[in-house]
Amino acid sequence: MLSAGGDGTMKLFDVSNNAPVRVFKEHTGEVFGCEWNHINKRKILSASYDRTIKLWDISAPASEGTFAHDFVVY
Repeated sequence: MLSAGGDGTMKLFDVSNNAPVRVFKEHTGEVFGCEWNHINKRKILSASYDRTIKLWDISAPASEGTFAHDFVVY
């Protein structure tokens, strides 16, 4: 399970033990949404109050790309 947080993080959970297995932290504002890629399940996008969208690979140590927007991204 993947969650978006008000602290600027996303957390990837192992639902079998309710513990986060990975925390994604690069946004400087609240993360309003996150979405799995429907074709490549290793990729996710996050949308934030900091006016950016970030592309992530769940196994990479940092985001793969940041896309700036003129307004808050939901």
